[in-house]
Amino acid sequence: MKIRLTLSLVIAACIALWTGGRVGDDEASRASSVAAAEARFDTKSKTMQAEAKPFNSATSRWSTSSSDEDENLKAGTLKTLIINGNEYRFRYCPPGTFLMGSPESEENRSDDEVQRRVTITEGFWTLETEVTQAMWTSVTGNNPSAFSADGLYSAWVRKRDTSDFPVEQVSWNDCQSFVEKLNSGDFAPKGFKFRLPTEAEWEYACRAGATTPFFWGSSLNGAKANCDGSYPYGTETAGAYLGRPEKVGRYAPNAWGLRDMHGNVLEWCADWYDANYYKSSGDVLNPRNVTKTDAGRVARGGGWSDGAACCRAACRRGFDASFRYSAFGFRLVLYSVPLR
Repeated sequence: MKIRLTLSLVIAACIALWTGGRVGDDEASRASSVAAAEARFDTKSKTMQAEAKPFNSATSRWSTSSSDEDENLKAGTLKTLIINGNEYRFRYCPPGTFLMGSPESEENRSDDEVQRRVTITEGFWTLETEVTQAMWTSVTGNNPSAFSADGLYSAWVRKRDTSDFPVEQVSWNDCQSFVEKLNSGDFAPKGFKFRLPTEAEWEYACRAGATTPFFWGSSLNGAKANCDGSYPYGTETAGAYLGRPEKVGRYAPNAWGLRDMHGNVLEWCADWYDANYYKSSGDVLNPRNVTKTDAGRVARGGGWSDGAACCRAACRRGFDASFRYSAFGFRLVLYSVPLR
């Protein structure tokens, strides 16, 4: 069973296709496998028509009239923004305390998953899905995704509309540039700004109150999240392996309405990765590792090329901030800032 991909194995993927423990499958075999696995999905396609538009705050709206201060927000409350014609659906994550990490009894856990009680003192809004190719393209004017009409792996998404696929092959640095463009373009609602989630916020939102390896329970074989189901977790039954990202929102949401927190693409977080951070840090209120390390930035949730163990809520991994790969994407959070 595949437990965790090392950084050296990930870097090898820049030269050869990285596929959940199998690097370098020939295209014919891969295409056949993917076709069989995706038979249950709708194959109707459309032409991607996203295009870059100038920044205009008038195209961005917080769909409800009330502010966070004058309403009793519940976990999972939905608000939407329209940015350059694309709907951004945000779910509310309330302040709270949760058990971060994994118990020593959890199968395939690593030593960096030390379990401790963490408190998030301020509520925040998390994008319901990963940032899509349409969202990215409408803001930046380009699409770096390998699984797109003009991407490196365009043959594997032929006749598919990938506008609602997660943008991938983006580095942590690329994500920061995207965030900066949104903030400088005044797309955020009044009193808010965009950023990446902290590692603690990410796990808090992923779990949505759950204490099991996945928000639905203790097993995964590709049926409930997009991963390499031939390397299952918590079950001996192997499952689907699509061999590519899937349209965001294909799988059921967690208790707070968030989708694809497990699998599809790894999601960059704000923190620097430190295997010992939660062992030694006394900061249990809003923890965020701002100390630079050689291990790079945190990426969470696992991706389409990972075995199920790497998609667990507690699984921690670090990669260079400039690293790009077709299983790496991100999601946004909106956080409140003092009004001037």
